Amino acid sequence: MATISKISQPALKEQKCHGGLQYIRHLGRRNRTDLTRGNKVQLVNHEGCIIMSREHPVEMPLRLFKAASTKHYLVDDGKITVPKGISENAVKYLISWILALPAAAKVCQIQCVVIKDTNGQPVDDFVKDLHLCCAADALGMRSFTRALFNTFFIRVNTAVPGVAGINTITALTNPTGYKLFEHMADTIAKKLYEGTFANSEDFKAFYLPSNPRLSKLVYQNIARLETIQKHSEARDKVQLEQRQASRERQAAKATVAVKKNVELKEAGESYRQKAREGRKDFTQLEARYAWQMTGKRVAIKPSS
Repeated sequence: MATISKISQPALKEQKCHGGLQYIRHLGRRNRTDLTRGNKVQLVNHEGCIIMSREHPVEMPLRLFKAASTKHYLVDDGKITVPKGISENAVKYLISWILALPAAAKVCQIQCVVIKDTNGQPVDDFVKDLHLCCAADALGMRSFTRALFNTFFIRVNTAVPGVAGINTITALTNPTGYKLFEHMADTIAKKLYEGTFANSEDFKAFYLPSNPRLSKLVYQNIARLETIQKHSEARDKVQLEQRQASRERQAAKATVAVKKNVELKEAGESYRQKAREGRKDFTQLEARYAWQMTGKRVAIKPSS
C-alpha cells in the first residue's frame, strides 16, 4: 500500500491551476464531498476496452476527475482513454487513491509503494512507483506524484540504476518514460566518457549489445561529448594563443617604455650638463626633457 506525506506550502502556480492536488486541497473537506456527486466517467484503454478492477469497471465521478486532473479534455462521451504504454494496474491504483480523497482528512501527495524484500524488510517498489508516475502524468494528475517523479529524476541524473531499473525505464513507451530514459542515457554516457562508470568494459561488452535502444543513444551522447570536448580544446587553444600574444604585446610595450625612460634619463643628465656649460645645442630628446620636467622651451640644434 502507498503511504502519504504532508505537502509544504503550495506554489503560486499550482494554486492558480484549476485541477490538481492544490486545487482539491484548498476546497476544504466539506466541499470535497460534493465531488462524489453527479455523473461518472469510465476509463478505457487505447483499444477502447473498459478497464476492469476485478468484476467492476474502473470509474470515477466526473467532478472529482476535473478537480484532480489538469487534462479535462481527456473526457470524451463519458469516457477517459488511457494512452498506450500506460500500465492498467497503475491506473487502477491511482484512481482508487483519488477516489479516497473526498473523505480524507488531508490531501497529500502519493509517496512510494512499499513492499518487503526476501528478508522481510520494507523496500520501495521501483517498478510500481515508476508506472504510477507515468499513469499520473498521462491523466493530468502529476501533482500527486511529483515527489516520486523528482526522486526518479534525481536518481537518473546522478547515478546509474541497476540492470532491472535500466530495463524497466527502457521498456516504458510514454512521455514520462521517454524523459527518464533520455536522462538515464545521458548519465550513463557521461560516466562512461569520464571513466567513472563501474565495470564499464563489461557493461559495454555485455549489456549494451542486449539493449540496442539504449546503446544507440548512449553512443550518440558519447560522440556529442567528444565533439564538445574537441571544440572546447580548440577554443582553449585559441584563447591560450590570444593570451600569449597579449602578454607578448604587453612585454614589448614595457620594453619600449623602459628604453624610453632610460633614454629620457640620459637626456636629462646631458641637458643639465649643457645648461651648466651655457650651451644651446640641445637635442630633440633633451628639449623634450626640459619641457616635461622643468616647463622650459629650449631651442633644438638643427640636424646637419
